[in-house]
Amino acid sequence: MKSGAGHAHKQAARTERLAFAAVLLGAAAFAVVFAALNTLRHLSLGTNAFDLGYFDQAVWNTLQGRLFRATALVGATFQIGEEAGINYTALRDVGSTLAFHVEPLLLLVAPLYLLRSDPTTLLWLQAGVIASGALPAYWLARDRLDSPLAGVACAALYLLAAPTQGAAAADFYAVSLSAALLLFAWHFLDTQRWRRFWLFLLLALAAKEDVSLVVAMVGLYLIAVRRETRHGLAALVLGLAWFALSVQVVIPTFAGEAGSPLLSRYRALGGSVGEIIINLALHPALAVRQLARPDVIGYTLGLLGAFGFLPLLNPPTLALAAPSYLINVLSSYQWMFSGGNHYSAPIVPFLVISVVYGLARLRLLALALGWPPRLVLAAALVAALSVGLSYHRRAALVPFGPRLDVPVVSAHHRRLADVVAQIPPDAAVAAQSNVFPHVSQRERVYLFPAVNDAEYVLLDATGDPYPVGLELLRAEARRLLSADFGIAAAEDGYLLLRRGAPERALPPSFFRFALDPEPPPGVALRFRLGDELEFLGATVQTVTQVNFRQRQARVATYWRALRPLPRNYRLVFYFTRTDGALAGLYERESMTTAWLPPSEWPVGATVRVILPPLPVGSMQDVLVAVRDDPLLETWLAPRAALPGFDRLVVPIFGAPAVRVYRLEDPEVWLRAAQSAPSSRQPVRRFTGSSR
Repeated sequence: MKSGAGHAHKQAARTERLAFAAVLLGAAAFAVVFAALNTLRHLSLGTNAFDLGYFDQAVWNTLQGRLFRATALVGATFQIGEEAGINYTALRDVGSTLAFHVEPLLLLVAPLYLLRSDPTTLLWLQAGVIASGALPAYWLARDRLDSPLAGVACAALYLLAAPTQGAAAADFYAVSLSAALLLFAWHFLDTQRWRRFWLFLLLALAAKEDVSLVVAMVGLYLIAVRRETRHGLAALVLGLAWFALSVQVVIPTFAGEAGSPLLSRYRALGGSVGEIIINLALHPALAVRQLARPDVIGYTLGLLGAFGFLPLLNPPTLALAAPSYLINVLSSYQWMFSGGNHYSAPIVPFLVISVVYGLARLRLLALALGWPPRLVLAAALVAALSVGLSYHRRAALVPFGPRLDVPVVSAHHRRLADVVAQIPPDAAVAAQSNVFPHVSQRERVYLFPAVNDAEYVLLDATGDPYPVGLELLRAEARRLLSADFGIAAAEDGYLLLRRGAPERALPPSFFRFALDPEPPPGVALRFRLGDELEFLGATVQTVTQVNFRQRQARVATYWRALRPLPRNYRLVFYFTRTDGALAGLYERESMTTAWLPPSEWPVGATVRVILPPLPVGSMQDVLVAVRDDPLLETWLAPRAALPGFDRLVVPIFGAPAVRVYRLEDPEVWLRAAQSAPSSRQPVRRFTGSSR
C-alpha cells in the first residue's frame, strides 16, 4: 500500500514538474517571440512617437534627473486624433508625463537604462513581464482545481488571449505590466502571503492612475467575500485615495485646472471626473446606450470569447474588472474598445481569475451531481480552448494567423542610422512619428510639425505622417526650407534639415525611395492606360497588430511613365467588401506623390507609389484608378484614346490573383458597387494618416 502511495506521489510530482516546465517554456517562447517581433518592428520604423518614443524619452530623462520629462507635445498646435479640440500649448506643463498620467513605476524602470540605454529595452521588459503572468495563472489553477494540467491550460489561455498579445505587440506602456502584476498579487492573496500581495499590488498601482480603481475593487472583494477586513479596508482606502490624489491633485498641477486632456474622450459624459461620475449615476441611460453599441458588444464578446466565455461562471471576480472595462467602453476613442494595444491589460487578470474560480464552481457542481469532476473539468477546458482559439486566430498573433506579419528590416530602414549619426546627441530635434523613437534619448525632442527651438528636423517620406496629413507635412517641410532651415542630408526618402544650412534643393538621391530599378515583388502585371502610363504591379503588406475589429494594410503600386505626363494625375484607391460594395476610399496624396508628383516622374523609370497604413478591416480588394482631374471627376484617357474605363483589382487578403476589368463607363461600376448587399454601410474616406 505504501509502495503504491509512494509511486502515485512520485507520479504526481513528476506531472507537476513537467506541467510547470511546459508553462515556463511557453512563457519564455511568448517573451522571446513578442520581444523579437517588436524589435524588428522598431528597426523597420514601425514604432512611433506615441508611445515608444514618448516613454523612451521619459525614462531616459528620469535617469538623468529630469523626472517624467517627455517633450513630444511641447509647442504642438496640431490635434492628436481623438483629442480634437485640445490646446496643448495651454497646458501648464505639457512636457511632463504627469500632465496626462501618473505612472511612478517608470522610476523603477529607469535604472534598466544603466544596463542598456535603448528603446528596445522597454520592449523586452514589457514582453518578459507580460509573459511572466503565465506563472501565477498556472499556480492559481493548479491549487484551486487540484490539477497541474488545468494550470497549464489556464496559462495557455492567458498567453494566447488577444488582449494579452495586444499589449505585448504594442509600443511600451507601463500599464501593460499590470496584467502580470495583478495576477501575482492575486496569487499571493489566494495563498494569504500578504507581504508579497502588497508588494505586487503596489507595483500594479504604480503602473497607471486608473489601476487604483481596480485596487479599490480588490479591497471591496476582500471585505465582502473573503472577510479579510483589515487588508480589504487598506486596499479600498489606498485605491480610492491614490485615484483622488492623481486626478484631483497631481494631474491638475501639471495640466492645469481643466485636468487631464484625455478627459476629452468622455466629453459627452461631462467635463471632469466628478461630473462624469454624477452624470452616470443620475442618467444611467448614457452608459446603457454606449454599452449597446455594436462595436462595444463585439469588444465584450471578444474579451469573454478569448477565454471560452468561462469567466461568466464567476461574476464576483469578473466584476472587479468593471472600472477598467467602463473606462474603455465609455470612451469616444474606438481604439480603447478594439481589444488591441494596452487598454485591456488590467482586465485580463480578472478574466483569468474568473476562469479558475468558475471552473472550481463547476467542479463542485459536478461532484454534487455525481458526475466525474475531472472529466467535466477537462471537457470545459477543451471547449474553452477551442472557442478561445477561434478568437485567437481571428484577432491575435498565433502562428500562421492572419494578423501575424513579421517585419522586414530593409536597406532603407538601415540607412536611418547614418542619417541620425549626423545629429549631435545634445541637439534639440523635431522628428516625424516613425523616426521619433530613434532620436528620443535627448533632453528636447518634438513631434513634427512642432519645431520650437529644434536645431534639426528629421523626416521620412515613406513614414506615416501622423498626426498630420501628407499635404500638411510636405507644406511644413517646404516652409522650413524657405525660412531658416537647409538640407543637411537627403537620402532615400530621409530628409534631415539643419537650422542655418545653405542647401535648399532636394537632390536626386532623396527620391530613391520612390524610384525602384527592379520589377516589383508581389502581384506583377503590365497594363497600359493609353499611351502615357503603365501599371506594373502591386504589393499589399499587412501591419502587425492585435484587435478584435479591424486590420491594417499598406498598399504600394508600381507605375511607369511612357512619356512626360502633362499633368499631375491623381491615383484613387477604392476598397471593396467581398460582395463588391464600396467600403473605403483613398483619394488623397500618397507618400510618393506628395514629394514626387506624376508630372515629374522620369520617363521609363519604375515609380513606387506608397500609401500610409490604412485600417482596411474586412475589406477584400483594392481597386486602383487614375483620375485626370480630381475636382472635375474626369478620368485618364478619354474614350477616343482608350475605349472604356480600366479598373485594376489587387487582392488585400487571400484572393488568388489580380483581376482586370474593362468597363464602358466608370459610373457603371460605381452604381453596381452601390447596389451590393452591404452597400448601405458607410464608406470610409481614409486620410493621409493611419489613425
